Amino acid sequence: MQEKILLVEDDFALAMGTEYALQTEGYHVIREGNVGSARKALEQTSIYTRIYVKDEGKYWSSE
Repeated sequence: MQEKILLVEDDFALAMGTEYALQTEGYHVIREGNVGSARKALEQTSIYTRIYVKDEGKYWSSE
């Protein structure tokens, strides 16, 4: 079973490039453009075990 990744990025070009790179590594990518739609996606799919966030140049991880 493929690992799922929820990718939340408001820059379309960056999101598409990141999604492609993740897919080529074998991940199932759910791409959303904002936090609101990401929350809805989380409600409709299985639980994610790892969360990585980049905001204002800083990274945060749930691990």
